[in-house]
Amino acid sequence: MENEDEQDERRNETTETGVEWPLQDSFGYEGVSMTTRVNVTARIQRIYWRSIEINDGNRSSASSLTVSIIENARILNKEKRMSLCCLVQGFSSVCCEVRLREDILLNRTDWQDVLCHSQGTVLSFSKLRLVERRNRKRARQLFGLIDSLKTTSSKKQQSCFVFTFDDQSTVEHVSEDKVSDYPEYSSPERLNDLNSATAIDSRRVSFCGKLLYARFTNDKYYNTKHVRLWLSGKCIAHHCLESDVTLEPTISVIQVSYSSGRTVEWDASTLLAGQLLSIQDVVFDRVNPAILTADIFSKIQVIVLQSSPTDESAQNIHEIWHRTMTTTMTDEECTCLKSLPVAGLPTLNENCRVDCLVMLEGVISGVDHENAFCWYSCFHCSSEDISEISNSISQYHCNACALEFNSPVTNIHLEVYLESTSTSTFMVKVKLLQKTIRNLLSGSEKTNSETYNVNSVLNKYLGPMHCHIAEKMQDKNSQISFKLEELDSSSWNTVPMIGLANE
Repeated sequence: MENEDEQDERRNETTETGVEWPLQDSFGYEGVSMTTRVNVTARIQRIYWRSIEINDGNRSSASSLTVSIIENARILNKEKRMSLCCLVQGFSSVCCEVRLREDILLNRTDWQDVLCHSQGTVLSFSKLRLVERRNRKRARQLFGLIDSLKTTSSKKQQSCFVFTFDDQSTVEHVSEDKVSDYPEYSSPERLNDLNSATAIDSRRVSFCGKLLYARFTNDKYYNTKHVRLWLSGKCIAHHCLESDVTLEPTISVIQVSYSSGRTVEWDASTLLAGQLLSIQDVVFDRVNPAILTADIFSKIQVIVLQSSPTDESAQNIHEIWHRTMTTTMTDEECTCLKSLPVAGLPTLNENCRVDCLVMLEGVISGVDHENAFCWYSCFHCSSEDISEISNSISQYHCNACALEFNSPVTNIHLEVYLESTSTSTFMVKVKLLQKTIRNLLSGSEKTNSETYNVNSVLNKYLGPMHCHIAEKMQDKNSQISFKLEELDSSSWNTVPMIGLANE
């Protein structure tokens, strides 16, 4: 048997040179500890972002993986960082997770080259640091993703090793002619038609469509962001190219929740109405087929043309972020997806529910004066962070773009009540878009205080327009009332019509 010095020498050797993965599915694997460096050659099946808890204390050099995990769990100085994670699959079809911190991602040129190839390629990692082994009980979502991979063997994987890519690690792309023994890339299953898919089990699917509306909310207590996306499409552009497939456009609602902390996150400036989006590994549940749920393992990407891979919402983003936030389609596929008509929205009625998109038209019968107000913004960058200045030719200074000017943009918050034959049994209040308000007030005279008389909008016809149901209320007399928000449907090739009631 080896003495202690020989064991220590062998452990130091594996730490410096790295042992080959896959490791045995056991904590008792001889020679493996939290200081072990591991070499991994595997195919990237998925790329996603996660908030990872980092220990600031020194890692234990204990010989046993079990002992080192227990010791490192006692370290109290912890913080969370966003990490780009790769779920990779080796020749034995076993999966593991490789984590990469943001600072490494932006500073290491070898990773920048690798991300050009993205998912589906085989990579050779050297000297990854082993950090933990996760089991099904502790990581149900992760194993749900692993189980969804088509190339996974029939026997379910019971544990998943997690590695960290750090300053000592390296990565190289492996040519396809040298990886015949590795599993093929498992593309997510495409959900073809929500209405006819109620018979299938819950599973992860992919969906492509045109973004109609994005609604953002924050949970500051848990440092979590929530986004609801309404997309219209036939689910994937490839179907349009097949003559024997005819699918009616449908609207899908995607619920997205993610932890804040990424340098670049999806927000109102990067998710814009009219964009073509690809949602990968979103969870479909037959119990609630109308709503798809995106978790940390789901990927949201803007679809751009292969011939011109640029996107206005991402043009100022670092190239690395652009690669993780966009995906390409051929010109023919993009044209087909863009040309799909928007799925028909229902006309507002008393049975409509909160968070539905509806059509509405009617005559303005009243104005909510208590919630009517105005404010200024910069005409150049639209920032509201402007200030008045003295001793200058200009009256205002924009603190965002540093521009000085005399004529700011006047923004108005206006909520109006609408009446029509279809809404006679309930009350409807709509929060209007700025461009609709300006059209309504065009030609109206300003008062002495340089504000508009909002009563000038009364008896004007508005619609048809697309709206989101923000609230639905019912009083003690069972009278139903709705509060709606008008949506910008200009990218849907639909423009609201405005005129007098008697026109």
